[in-house]
Amino acid sequence: MRSLDPKEIAALIKRGQDLLAAGDVQSARLVLMRGAEAQDARAALLVGSTYDPARLRQMGADGPLADVAQARIWYQRAKEWGEPDAQRRLDALALSR
Repeated sequence: MRSLDPKEIAALIKRGQDLLAAGDVQSARLVLMRGAEAQDARAALLVGSTYDPARLRQMGADGPLADVAQARIWYQRAKEWGEPDAQRRLDALALSR
């Protein structure tokens, strides 16, 4: 696992959120993955959202980017690392099948 300080992780999350807001899901995924690889729960949740079909539809970016299995993996990691919203996302994925 890569070691990043909290400021670096916060900057990655902010950049990833900005990219998501701009509709650049693939770039956001790459940026957020760096924070998630440092075991940051929020970054892992956001990585999961870049694979989540429902979240991608909300962003107008569904299709080949969606991968329910990857979304589940990253949401589960976010849950394990303490992200309070992760279980709700996992439940929503289970219901959307």
